[in-house]
Amino acid sequence: MSWLLLVLRLILYFLLLIITLILLILVFPLTLSGKAELDGIHYRGEFNFGILLGFLNGIIYFSEDESYFRMRVASISVFKSPLESEEVEEKTEEKTDKKKRSGDFGSFRRLIDPGLKLLRSMLRRIRFTRFNLRIRAGISDPYTSGMIFGVIFPLVEIIKVRFPDASINLTPVFIENTFFGFLDTKLSIRLILLVYPLIRFFTSKEFRAYRRSRR
Repeated sequence: MSWLLLVLRLILYFLLLIITLILLILVFPLTLSGKAELDGIHYRGEFNFGILLGFLNGIIYFSEDESYFRMRVASISVFKSPLESEEVEEKTEEKTDKKKRSGDFGSFRRLIDPGLKLLRSMLRRIRFTRFNLRIRAGISDPYTSGMIFGVIFPLVEIIKVRFPDASINLTPVFIENTFFGFLDTKLSIRLILLVYPLIRFFTSKEFRAYRRSRR
C-alpha cells in the first residue's frame, strides 16, 4: 500500500510542477525578436524568443531550403524539429472550386470586425521595442489590389496609433503581380493577457458562423 501512495504522491508532485511551469510561462513576459523577408517565391526569416527571463529560449527559422524550430533550456539545445508543409492535391472541378472560393471569401468577411477588435486588444498588451515593416505588393487587377489594400491600410493605422515610432512603408502596385515584404521587430508580452481576447474572439458569433460555413 505504501508504494501506491508513493506513486500517487509522485504523480501529484509532477502535476503541480507542470501547472506551476505553465503559470510561470503565462505570467512572465515573452520576448520575441527577429527579421523576415519575402520576395516573390523566395523567403527567409529567423525569430528568437525567450521566456522565464531567457531560461527557456529558442529559434524559429524558415526559408525555401530549410525550416526548423529549436528549443533551448539555459542555452542548452533540448529539442529541434523540422517544419515541413505537406502538399495536398486538389481534385475538384473548376466550377465547384470557384464557388467554394467565393463562399470562403464571403464567410471570411464576417471575421473582419472581430479580427480588428482582437488586433486592437493584442496591440494594447504588446510592448514594441522595434517595428519596421516594408511592403510593396499588388496584382495586375487594379480593383482587387484596391480591395486588398483597403483592408491593410486600416490595420496599419491601428499599429501606428498603438506604436507611433513604428516604421511602416506600404507601396501598392496596380499594374503587375509583385510582392516584396520585410519585417524587423522586437517585442514583449505576457501571454496571460492574451487569454481573454482570444477566448472572446473564438467564442464570438461571427467565428462560430465561419466555422459552420467551413464544414
